[in-house]
Amino acid sequence: MNKFVTNEVIGHGHTTSSLELNQVGEKMFGNSWDGALGRNEVQKKYNGGVALVNMDKRQYGLPSGTHWVCLVDNHYYDPLLPNGNHWDIEQSDAEQNCGQRCLAFAMLYVMDFQLAKVV
Repeated sequence: MNKFVTNEVIGHGHTTSSLELNQVGEKMFGNSWDGALGRNEVQKKYNGGVALVNMDKRQYGLPSGTHWVCLVDNHYYDPLLPNGNHWDIEQSDAEQNCGQRCLAFAMLYVMDFQLAKVV
């Protein structure tokens, strides 16, 4: 995983909140950032840019936080599912860094979308 995203930007390698992800996402992606969303907000708020979507619904202001996936340019990435050419799973069930992995994937996708689809 990209240590720049986990250590320098987020500051840790464990569970991330939507507040943390929104702060970083706005800095990294500017106007392309559609937000850290609950799954019930995607249809209303996703505009085809970069968004992290929590598998929980947004309730009481923030998604409660089970697992983050990434939408970037209408491409879906889930670190717990097989991805890329080798269909490898990049996050173990014991790890709690899906938010950081999703940010790293989105950053790679924006830099080189063809490479990101291979990873």
